[in-house]
Amino acid sequence: MNIKNFLKISLGAAVLGVAQISCIHDDKWDAPEIVCNNKFAAPTMSMADVVALAPAAASNVYTGAVYKIPAEDATHPAVIFDGYVVSSDENGNFYKTITFQDKPENPTVGLTIGLNKSMNYTDYPIGAHIRIKANGMLIGKSAGAITIGVEDPNYAIGRIPESIIGRYVSGVCNGAGLEIATLVPREINL
Repeated sequence: MNIKNFLKISLGAAVLGVAQISCIHDDKWDAPEIVCNNKFAAPTMSMADVVALAPAAASNVYTGAVYKIPAEDATHPAVIFDGYVVSSDENGNFYKTITFQDKPENPTVGLTIGLNKSMNYTDYPIGAHIRIKANGMLIGKSAGAITIGVEDPNYAIGRIPESIIGRYVSGVCNGAGLEIATLVPREINL
């Protein structure tokens, strides 16, 4: 046996020995701690107050007017409000939009927001408690619904690009993950 073969066998045995010693010999696996912090501060306005900013909110007539919520600065405070998701694009029914209402039970107002991203239901499922920071956004009536979005040269109210959705929309944490409420439909007579 030459020295090369002896060194190969010795090195192989040493590697196997180290690998065997370094393996875990019990089944004690601790789950990682989940820490969830809210991205935006507490709401500063109700959704109804934000909807009231829309020029066409009080009428059923589309005027083409939109209101731009001022950017946050020393003279304009943060405009932050909460909502609960009531739409899902899982089956293709709500393409690149999320519709949400002010409360999970007995809602009084709702909004639609355009997100230039598909499969929004994976991040914001039905009942998800979301928080919107609306500074710099536009609000108005679009396709019969009060809509909030960003400036876009092609549309009165544009969709938020996927790369900056986190500047405006975030889920609300319940300590261990996204807070998801059980929605109670409001009965109406037609």
